[in-house]
Amino acid sequence: MNRWSLTGGLLVASAILLTLEECQAQSRGLFRRRSATAVRTTRTAYSFLSLLDQLNAAVPKQLKDCSPQTAQQVADISKRLLEAAADEVWSAQRRWNETAQQREASRNAQEGIQLLQALLETRRFVDTQWSAMITLRHRFVRLPESESRQQQLRSYLRIASGLIDLSGRFRYLLRDAIDETAYVLDPFPAQFNQMIRLLTKERVSIATEVLDYVLFDPDPGGEAVAYPQHTRALVLELLAACRAAESLPRLVNLLRSPEVAISLKVRAAEIIREIGLPQDPWPDQDPRLPAPSIRAGELFELASQWSQRSLDRNQRMRLLALLRWLDERRRLGVTGNSLRVAGNDVRAGDWLLMRNPSPYNRFTDLSPGLFTHVGVVAEVSDGDGRRHFVIVDLPERGNRIPVTNVDVYLQRTLHYWFLRHWDLGFGQRMGKTVADWIGRPTHFDLTFRTERVRQQPRPLPADAEIHTYCSGLLLMCALQNGGRERDFFPIGEQAAAGLAADNLKQLGVMMGHDVVSPTGAIFGSSMQLVARSQPMYDPGREIRESVYDFFAQQMVSRPIGLTPTFSQQLRQRLAALSVNSPWLAKALAKANNVSERIDLEAAAKIAIAVETLDQIAEENQSQFEEARSAFSEEVESSPGALKKSSAERQRAMLRERHQQLWQRWQQSQLTPRQLRRELVRYYVRRGEEAVMIRFFQKDNP
Repeated sequence: MNRWSLTGGLLVASAILLTLEECQAQSRGLFRRRSATAVRTTRTAYSFLSLLDQLNAAVPKQLKDCSPQTAQQVADISKRLLEAAADEVWSAQRRWNETAQQREASRNAQEGIQLLQALLETRRFVDTQWSAMITLRHRFVRLPESESRQQQLRSYLRIASGLIDLSGRFRYLLRDAIDETAYVLDPFPAQFNQMIRLLTKERVSIATEVLDYVLFDPDPGGEAVAYPQHTRALVLELLAACRAAESLPRLVNLLRSPEVAISLKVRAAEIIREIGLPQDPWPDQDPRLPAPSIRAGELFELASQWSQRSLDRNQRMRLLALLRWLDERRRLGVTGNSLRVAGNDVRAGDWLLMRNPSPYNRFTDLSPGLFTHVGVVAEVSDGDGRRHFVIVDLPERGNRIPVTNVDVYLQRTLHYWFLRHWDLGFGQRMGKTVADWIGRPTHFDLTFRTERVRQQPRPLPADAEIHTYCSGLLLMCALQNGGRERDFFPIGEQAAAGLAADNLKQLGVMMGHDVVSPTGAIFGSSMQLVARSQPMYDPGREIRESVYDFFAQQMVSRPIGLTPTFSQQLRQRLAALSVNSPWLAKALAKANNVSERIDLEAAAKIAIAVETLDQIAEENQSQFEEARSAFSEEVESSPGALKKSSAERQRAMLRERHQQLWQRWQQSQLTPRQLRRELVRYYVRRGEEAVMIRFFQKDNP
């Protein structure tokens, strides 16, 4: 095994040390906007680094700089930056594959570290840019209300959304870069460990998904050998630094593996606690919701059986402390005034804002909105007296306020924020208020009337139903505790421009000049950002969001003409008949899991639209994933010799559909990234065509 040259080692060491110093400065709170020239710490002048000065100059530092022109400029530079970085990654991969001989290995390893260093610096720079954008949000309330302010707001949201997307796509690119770098560094244990330390200091959570294989023994029949304990311990510290909820299943597998050293298991259990031990399921939890990766009781039983002979005194003391905590957790549930979840501490009364694929974030004049769904954290105890932290929300379906553990609820989204009131006492009162609402009858307001929330008595009578809409629940929670609306939702909203309001009315939704949205909550002065997820790109999610966004864009410019199926038409007719038939209304409400007091005819219309749109989005996302899988499967050696399975026929059909791409893929003319992009574009176009046919056919030429 060749060793690195002295010069190469010093270059890598100096790059790593500089990164560590910058990370330490950041962890001490020196979170500031940095010039792009300060990012260039690597020897190689990668092409994408030259774009950072341009991005820094384009991103607004003041509200007056937020304009449609600036938003477009940031979008263009972001696209070029990502393209250039991706080209560097795949060019390096090709070079490393072509020069895989032993004599070239050390050179490839050196270049791998340098490229990874540049990518990590760029990612941190991008994250600093959008973090700085977040801090501008409270300044908008100082501007006089006007159309000019609304335009600035829309530009601000577009820029912030674009930077969040850029950060998520960079994390996705880093996964490929780390995977390739780990491969070329594998023959060099010291440098491999240096890479892990670098990723740990940078808290690169995506690296935990790439490097988790280091923790486990390889297959007995293969040629691979297990990594040493020291390297495994370094990967565990990477998981501890990142505190990513996605690491929990891997850590649980480690605990259940008989061949893993007890000292590593003790540390793995501690990391689970640092990330956030999943809560026991709420009694009678919906079986469709995911089960916890491990419960306090099981972890307590596992830890109780670990032999302490191989542990030093410090490790034994840590194990005993862990057992005491686990025993308390399994008996009493969550103790203390907060819940650790995904490495963050959340409290009762915190507001959860989350973004899922949906057209809802484009239906008001604050478009594109950053969020689509909301909830409030509450403390409750189950029938056995165990304490839970749960999310209280108001879903469109259902006739009672549901209860869902916070850690389970967060698995529904890739992007979320937690907001907390600056007065912890006020926050606790909001948490108690929503806890009292659990199980109450609900009536989802399809008219989106905020006035109804303002007119409710305070306090709300114990038998009163919760009659509002999703983000109206947040305002209702604040007003019921004596808060002022302008401190929570200071920006007035209305339906988006053009034909949006009329089209929504055609679908049974009334959205007028008095709306609060999930995104509107970020502009209030009373709620402070206390936790947020790291952005992450997902190609299937891009397809869904693109379909929903296209639908919302057409809603502004084209009259809608829904084409329901026969069964949907029948359901709509029954809903219309139920207006004069109480027993039919009751039966329909029960069958569709909605309140009996809701406008069933309007609900039927919007349900048809939602079902149709979801079907288009889900079908194209699914077909993309199947097509991508078909390209990665091996080609059958004798396709006519055996009867093909349905899965094989499906793969053959997809390869035929994408025949030109398949041929280019077989001839190694496409990188995996290029293939993914081509497939995403295809299924986005396919989804957009389906939207036009099902919703806007009458306006087609």
